[in-house]
Amino acid sequence: MGGKFQILKLGVIMNVSNQNISEPFSVLTIGSNGGRGRLYAQCVEKRNEMHVGGIVKSRHEPDLSHFSSKPRVYEDLTSALQDRKWDIAIVSVPHFLHHSITSKLIEFGVKLIIKEKPLAISSEQVKNYLNLIENQEITIVTTTQRIILPSFLKGLEMLSTIGEIHSFEYVYHFALSEMTTGWRANKEQAIGGVLLDMGYHALDVLHLYFGCISNAHAKLSYAYKEMADNQLEDKAEVELFFGEVKGFLSIDRYAQQEQELFKIKGSRGTLEIGRNEVILYNTENQKLDHFTFQALSKCEQIHLLFDRCINPGYAAWRKESFKRNIATVEVIEQMYKTASQQKYLPKLSSAALSIKEGSDYEHYKGLPYKILGVAQHSETYEELVVYQAQYGEKKVWVRPIAMFLDNVNVNGKNIPRFKFIECESNEKEGVI
Repeated sequence: MGGKFQILKLGVIMNVSNQNISEPFSVLTIGSNGGRGRLYAQCVEKRNEMHVGGIVKSRHEPDLSHFSSKPRVYEDLTSALQDRKWDIAIVSVPHFLHHSITSKLIEFGVKLIIKEKPLAISSEQVKNYLNLIENQEITIVTTTQRIILPSFLKGLEMLSTIGEIHSFEYVYHFALSEMTTGWRANKEQAIGGVLLDMGYHALDVLHLYFGCISNAHAKLSYAYKEMADNQLEDKAEVELFFGEVKGFLSIDRYAQQEQELFKIKGSRGTLEIGRNEVILYNTENQKLDHFTFQALSKCEQIHLLFDRCINPGYAAWRKESFKRNIATVEVIEQMYKTASQQKYLPKLSSAALSIKEGSDYEHYKGLPYKILGVAQHSETYEELVVYQAQYGEKKVWVRPIAMFLDNVNVNGKNIPRFKFIECESNEKEGVI
């Protein structure tokens, strides 16, 4: 983090070295007890031009062990803002608190507000920010790290190489094994599910690459009954239009495999952008170029973000980022209003996932069958194995998964009702 650059402090430009700064920015952190908030505070402590001078207390006592000089702990935000002037505030709190906290920081004249997403929950809240900011030199930066990752910046730089954009697909999947807990499972605190939580990051990227969204529609679904009852979607399939360019965004907390891949098809080729790589293909799907980037730690990403927040050379970037975040708030708000809600459908069990489509089984009486898939009953959600006889008329059958996998007693011995067959077709399908 060495070198010299200009820092804008309360309207005054100073030529300083970040190795030798006599008057660092005073930073107030709100929500530093959470994992992300703690990380922000720790990263600030590693920078000479920033100093955590205050922490607003949340439900638990803050951990001060990693601070070189102990910051003052305030019981509430108002006390901190009345006590002194702050150059920077870092906000990392559940969604429902963002508007009230950000509004108060603006009212007290904090010049730079760095906050976790979302910028706001509604366009009405955005209007309130704009009214409060009017005639004040206040900057709000919402932290969406994709747009500062080297791979996404390289992809943007290469966008023109694939010609006229035809379509795109953005897959952003987690592979959580259990239902999310804490404030994200609370409707009043989370406000929305994955569309607001994970989708916010992806939509910021799409706005950066393609401009304003002209139309969007989301289909929301649920993996857990508790989330369905709270209308906090676990999965969102989104159809998006940027003028004539149509694309899809897939967001899922409970996918079988964690993945983030942004694929863009153009008249002269295709770009595939991941967290740490960019691949360029021609129209025949032949690889033309491949760029890989060293994975950045969370702290390294935050330092890149801090550079863009405080360096006056990034003033235009901060303005554009704010505009994109307003657009993201508006499109998410609209999608929630028009989204189609799918009936709650539980995740398949581990037993169901173990039975692969196309695999071969043998009934204990010696007859062969091929798996067509695992279905769920529309009313009871019972898991049913769908399989087809590989003899005679090749009839299709269904059987409850527990019965399919259980044992039967034959001549005093317990043997599987259906036995998995290790055959060539299974190897080709990747079953074994």
